Amino acid sequence: MRTQFKSLVIGGLALASLSQAFAREAPQATGNVLGWGKPSLQGATFDPNFKVGFKGKVVGVEIYPIEKGGPLKVDALVKLKNGGTALVDLGPKAWLDQHHIKIRVKDTLYVAGSKVFINGLSVILPSKINRGGVKVALRNSSGQPAWDAATPKVN
Repeated sequence: MRTQFKSLVIGGLALASLSQAFAREAPQATGNVLGWGKPSLQGATFDPNFKVGFKGKVVGVEIYPIEKGGPLKVDALVKLKNGGTALVDLGPKAWLDQHHIKIRVKDTLYVAGSKVFINGLSVILPSKINRGGVKVALRNSSGQPAWDAATPKVN
């Protein structure tokens, strides 16, 4: 599965499909590429001016450390109805586990969030997700993550 996910993202399928689905120019950030060709989110910030929303089927989930020996994070690869693919940064595994949020391959996921580009790769920073009728707010209206201790209660 790891090789298949990498080939989808690095092979350009995610970039080509997302460019069709979300034609607007999103903020750019730079960073190192981690794991299955996923970028480091250093410098990537949620921008409420570049909102996206979509529904799709989860075709890949990866849990990996943000940095060597660091905390784990969770990303999902979501196949869109139009055939495109979106890389969704779900956040820290510890926070997701604490709130009993488990995303699995074959889940249908509704995502609302902000699109950013990191080293040319499109990444969705979700503000809200909905899986099986369970709605979860991951960020407040200004984009601050719910797992950030300084963030006021997510609305």
